[in-house]
Amino acid sequence: MSRTLAALAPYGAFHAIEQAGHMPHQEQPALVNALIRTALARQAAGTMPTATRSC
Repeated sequence: MSRTLAALAPYGAFHAIEQAGHMPHQEQPALVNALIRTALARQAAGTMPTATRSC
């Protein structure tokens, strides 16, 4: 399911985090932080669009 959602989302990405279950941010914090920093850097560089919200 996660792979499918990532494939359907614009600029979506799937990352399997080894040695982690339901709480990867606690079980593999360095890897999760690196993935978040990479995504934020891509957004800051303009290679990933910002989210838009319509009400």
